[in-house]
Amino acid sequence: GLAYLVMPAVASLLAARDMKALDRLKYDGTRLHIAAILPITLLAWIHARPFLTLWMGNTLGEDAASKAFLMRLFLVATIPLILSVPVQIAFGMNKPRVIALAALFGALVNLPLSLILTLRLGVAGVIWGTVLTTLFSNLLIPGVYVFRELDIKPRLFLSRTLSAPTFGALALVGAALTLRAFHPLHPSPLGGMSLARWMPLVGHLVVGCLAYAAGYLGAKVGRADLAAVVGRLRRRVGTNPA
Repeated sequence: GLAYLVMPAVASLLAARDMKALDRLKYDGTRLHIAAILPITLLAWIHARPFLTLWMGNTLGEDAASKAFLMRLFLVATIPLILSVPVQIAFGMNKPRVIALAALFGALVNLPLSLILTLRLGVAGVIWGTVLTTLFSNLLIPGVYVFRELDIKPRLFLSRTLSAPTFGALALVGAALTLRAFHPLHPSPLGGMSLARWMPLVGHLVVGCLAYAAGYLGAKVGRADLAAVVGRLRRRVGTNPA
């Protein structure tokens, strides 16, 4: 949702001819957006089974954890979100044609493809149809387009945009898998929604988030983000004395 605030900001920056700020938005804005959605997606992927058990129990006639594969498959469809900021920048620069046509084509293909796959695979076919068309029409085509139109440098994108989230992701996955090995989560599908039942999963999520933050700060740009946040808080406190 926050990515949609990018388009009016881009229009304002273009009107002011502030290309330096636009460049920061292109790399740094994308990094911050990825940094926000990546840990949520990874934790949902890793802990899909206990989460479904605790959330839905046996309301499906069996332990909902048996549907973890479908949840993880659906999460694949969120990968194009990494392009949300560059896509909104392209919209703000009045370059939406290719992106819009790709999305329209994907929507037109998705319906018959999902229908065919559903007849063959059941409910999973709906998700497969969405994933296959989304990765093509919302990731591949827009990705190639925005990298070219926005003149995004691949090496700079890797070091400035992806390095900190990647370090954070590696730390999160390592910590989550290690914790699961020593303290596995096997909640019973029977039981209510009591806080006590959720606490072990919450503990795993907290550890994962802390590991992600530590890994993120392992990158130079990650530490620069922290310094910027701390500096802004100090200035705000300084201008609002008690």
